[in-house]
Amino acid sequence: MNNFICSECGTKYSSPELTPPPGIKWSDGHVCTPKPIDNGNEFVSYTQALALKELGFDEECFAMYDEYEELIWNTKHSSLCYNSQGYSDMSTAPTYSQVFKWLRNNYNLYVDIFVDDNKTFGFMITHFTSEGRVDSPVKYNHITYEETEQACLNKLIEICKTKTNG
Repeated sequence: MNNFICSECGTKYSSPELTPPPGIKWSDGHVCTPKPIDNGNEFVSYTQALALKELGFDEECFAMYDEYEELIWNTKHSSLCYNSQGYSDMSTAPTYSQVFKWLRNNYNLYVDIFVDDNKTFGFMITHFTSEGRVDSPVKYNHITYEETEQACLNKLIEICKTKTNG
């Protein structure tokens, strides 16, 4: 789930889509304009974190998502967060860099995010078989690098679930 907030009134929204949901028109005439909640674009979304937890992601992280999908920072660096700590209603909040490394090491999936001449982004997923290298280019017209990272990770999660469930 992706989180959004109206910067004027503070109403929070959630949506499985990357684009903000339509705003609510309130009785006082205010119409919310939901904007993505900026988590620094470093951490995967709550929905992605849960999917990764199901796939076995259990690397050390500096933050977690609570049951309300809020990012919680671990301020005690001597005690990092792991999914294996047994919090059923929480999940670690890894960075994209951590996840892409974990997918390389555990699922043999490699990612290349690229930009074309029109300054739109896409990505290519590569894996290796006994026959050699297999490239799967996925071209989307994403406007930002961060948006492309999100879409790429969603595709990687889909691939991993297919591999896991046969």
